[in-house]
Amino acid sequence: MPTTDLRVEDFVQELIAKHESNSYKKMVIYIDANEAGSMFEGHLPNEINVYATTSSVANESSIGFYCPDSPIPTPPEYEVCLGDLYSISWMEDSDISDRSSKTLQQKYSFVRERSIPSHVTKYDYVYFRYLKLKVERAPYGLEDQHNAQKALEVEIAHKKKTTTM
Repeated sequence: MPTTDLRVEDFVQELIAKHESNSYKKMVIYIDANEAGSMFEGHLPNEINVYATTSSVANESSIGFYCPDSPIPTPPEYEVCLGDLYSISWMEDSDISDRSSKTLQQKYSFVRERSIPSHVTKYDYVYFRYLKLKVERAPYGLEDQHNAQKALEVEIAHKKKTTTM
């Protein structure tokens, strides 16, 4: 059991140390908590191969689910929420999807759409670079270029919306 709070500076320094010691090739981090984005916004270096997704941005609560007053209420003996819209969406999607063929981006997109009004966010600069290169290198007018441009615009709009809150 931890005896102190986890501080963003310590967390990021540990990620950097793990990266520098080649403890991982790629890492996926999933944080579901109120103000979860505070662990990454403006803190996560681009070059350490971490894909992080959070249930909320730095200044908002995540959305409770299976709560006593929700449409699908908890058993009467529980006076707390048993889940969060983000984590429930992630787990239920895992139950029904073929995890061997679904990409993290597809899963993230599904969970983000299902978790509205929560601002599910990802911290993955590699995906932005990938979309930008796909747009730049595809001949004008091709469907791939159009789809990449559309995906890039959606990601940029989402980032702007979550960082101006």
